[in-house]
Amino acid sequence: MHRSSSVTWDMTKGGNVVIKLDMEKPFDRVDWAVMIWIFRAHGFVEEWIDILWRSVSNCHFSPVINGVASGFFKSHRGLKQDDPLSPTIFVVMADMFSRCLNRMEDRRSFSRYYLTSGCPLVTHLAYADDVLIFSTRDKKTISMVDKCINRYKRASGQRVNKMKSVIYVHHHFTEARRAELRLLVGMEILRCPPFIYLGCPMAYGRRRSNLFIPLIDKINCRIKGWHNNTLSPGGRLILLRHVLGAIPMYILAACNPPKKVLRVIEKLVVSFFWGHGYGRMIWASWQSMAKSVVEGGMGLRRIPEVIYAFSVKLWWRLRSQRSLWIDFFKGRHFAIRHPTTVEANCKASHVWLRILRGRELGERHIKLCIGNGSSSILFENWTGEGRLAPVEDGCTLAHIHQVWMEVEGGTWS
Repeated sequence: MHRSSSVTWDMTKGGNVVIKLDMEKPFDRVDWAVMIWIFRAHGFVEEWIDILWRSVSNCHFSPVINGVASGFFKSHRGLKQDDPLSPTIFVVMADMFSRCLNRMEDRRSFSRYYLTSGCPLVTHLAYADDVLIFSTRDKKTISMVDKCINRYKRASGQRVNKMKSVIYVHHHFTEARRAELRLLVGMEILRCPPFIYLGCPMAYGRRRSNLFIPLIDKINCRIKGWHNNTLSPGGRLILLRHVLGAIPMYILAACNPPKKVLRVIEKLVVSFFWGHGYGRMIWASWQSMAKSVVEGGMGLRRIPEVIYAFSVKLWWRLRSQRSLWIDFFKGRHFAIRHPTTVEANCKASHVWLRILRGRELGERHIKLCIGNGSSSILFENWTGEGRLAPVEDGCTLAHIHQVWMEVEGGTWS
């Protein structure tokens, strides 16, 4: 999620476009013959493929007409939605589409999505049937992407709903260019984000608050449903802890809503707990209630503190793990510098600024052990009391394995 949010931030470069595909009933259109061919190509043994075939093909349906079941008929394609094996099978088949998109990089006529020098090339992001393709406005490149989509449709039996699929372009895109692109691929052309991907808003600019209206409405509808029931203060506290508090967690882990949205959500929660109408009594401030029971509070959590905790978690993952989104941030923000020496700037994305907010607390609890020499001597927290060297602007890094000359008998370079 953080990777898609950061890559779409580069939509500010006028030549970039993002294609959001909408698959039409993806699980119901899986071709069984192609599925078996793909698993054979991946090297699965015939015994396992035979078990898979028996599990998938043993599927019958009974249509209900006027409330009465009317016989059975056998299916010839598709995966059962409630089968725990179905998502894995679909992902393996979708890997064929991913390989086709990655293969376009090797062609000279392919124009790459513009990113900062040092960032890994990202042609697409996919989670099951939710696909984002990153391209440029070049006609040859768009045609190559469209041909790749059509080949995948013919091979797998999938169908892309072009009425719901969208191409997002920069707001400087001319109307004539948008019409030409619409005629080429047959999809709707919209001007740059905002849009929703995997349930989270992808946007930049001042109008991000509008994208969180569905989250506010969801919390408000849940509260209105409870107002019709007689709830004790203890019952309301339980609902706040385990129901209302869990609704925004997914979005808070992936993105940072504006302060205006946080104030509205907190106002709804406070009004639900203390009640509505004239004469209601507020016996304690929300700041004192939103503390742990040990600290004298009610065990509730404030949204800004939850966001800060997720920010520290992101910083911990940035420092301790390796993945595509971490390589992306490294190439863009600290390719030749240590991450603890990087300062925030006005051109940085919302995700990167949020990660930096969790740096101070995260570094306070990070202690390194001696390993393969890829860590910095001066800028890492080896002792648990902070780094050894002060931060200087413009400094570059030299790792141990770069300055230790093993071939010369173990001397310093």
